[in-house]
Parts: sequence; structure tokens; C-alpha cells
Amino acid sequence: DVSMQPAVAVWAPVFAFAYGIATAWAWQRLRHSPDRMSGAGASRRGIARYGVAAWLTAVFATAAILVAQRVVEHAEGLAALGQFTFAMALVQVPLTPISYAAPLLLRRWMERPGGAASRRWASKVFVPMIAVALLIWLIAPWWPDLGMGEAYAGATRALAVLLAGGAAEAVSRLLVVQASAIGRPWVGVKAEAARWGVLAIGWTLPLPNGLLTMC
Repeated sequence: DVSMQPAVAVWAPVFAFAYGIATAWAWQRLRHSPDRMSGAGASRRGIARYGVAAWLTAVFATAAILVAQRVVEHAEGLAALGQFTFAMALVQVPLTPISYAAPLLLRRWMERPGGAASRRWASKVFVPMIAVALLIWLIAPWWPDLGMGEAYAGATRALAVLLAGGAAEAVSRLLVVQASAIGRPWVGVKAEAARWGVLAIGWTLPLPNGLLTMC
């Protein structure tokens, strides 16, 4: 889209500068940390390894949503794209607290290794989200547009399907935190690569048209 090029040209350097400042500040703090004398090289390698893994995980996850939006727009049009994007935005609501809690859980699980805690958290998140997805699916005939008007007819069932996927996403995020806590940060990257593989297969199969199929 030509109309988006000026905005991208302006904001890309702004974000690059902002993240560059944050990186420089964090690096200076690490250089002057009290434990720098105990294996600084190993610490820096560890930071780089965890940082690259976390970056790739985030990039793959975000890119999956963006590519999915383009595929929905190409296959079903702008109306379906609006419904898909709206439903996807609502799915992020229960996922956001998990993202905020991840650093605290990482520290806690590093001090108390073992997967039992992460599995308990995963079950406590997964079951309620699946229950809510089922409830939303059941009320869809009476509330098909989520109260947004006729243009969003069908968004309720789209939300139910995406929320079911969001339940699995929540479990994945928690288990990735556990994997990082035990020194396996690349598990998250492998999980995102597996997601891309499933999406690629789904997009190439001769499936019927429709928003729910895309979801």
C-alpha cells in the first residue's frame, strides 16, 4: 500500500532509536553489575542466547498474525478482515496478563525448578478459556455480531474459534517460560516454527471458503 510508505518511513527509525536507547542502557547496567567479575563472558553469551531466542519467538508469533490478516483479506475481503482482526484483538485480552506475568514466573521457576507449577498454571488457564470459547459459540445465534452491528455478523463464532486457539497459545506461553527457566530458551522458537508449519499446511489445503475456515 503506497499510502502506508510515509508512515513506515517515519516510524521505523523512531522505534529503532527507542529500542537502541533501551539496549544501550541495559548493556551499561550489565557491564557495571556486581557479578560481572564472575564469568562475564559466559553471562554475555547466555544473555545473547536468551535474547535471540526471545526475539525470534516474538517475531514469529507477531508475523503469524500479520500474515494471517493478509491471507484473510486476500481470500475473504475487507469485511472478513475486520471481523478477524476484531476477534483476534479480543483474544489478546486474556493473553496479555500472561505476558506481563512471564518475567515474574521465570524468576520464580528458576529458583524452584520442576515442571509441576507450570503445568498447574497451564491447566488453570486452559480450562476456563476453553469453557468461555464454548459459551461464546453457544450464544452466537443470539449475538452474532458481538454488539458491533450488522457489518460484524459472524464475529462471535470467529471469536469462539480463535479463543479456543488462544487457550492453547496461553499454555504454550507458560510452558515456554518453564523451558527458559530450565535453560532451554529455544523451545519457544521451535514451537513457533511448528505453528508456522501448521499454518502453511492449512493455507495450501483445498478447504472451503469462509471466515471460520480461515480462523
